[in-house]
Amino acid sequence: MVKLTRSLGRIKFNGHWETWYSQKVLPGKGLKIPGRHVDKDGLIRDGNGYICVATTLVKMGEKIQTSLGMGKRYDYCGTANTVDIYTNW
Repeated sequence: MVKLTRSLGRIKFNGHWETWYSQKVLPGKGLKIPGRHVDKDGLIRDGNGYICVATTLVKMGEKIQTSLGMGKRYDYCGTANTVDIYTNW
């Protein structure tokens, strides 16, 4: 199974596209992410350990499986059928 990486900036996973966006470019300070932190892999996670994502595939606050683990929606992604994974890359 292919996983999203910094060098693989866009992959197909579980019927949707995955991309990443960096908090170094888009800080997302307005996002309400309780317990927000950067994990050892450079992913932005919430206090419960969910990867923070932007998508329209699930409702705000709902969980979605990503190639890197379980994510939770905190933001809107304007690209159809896409999950943007928030990173510190």
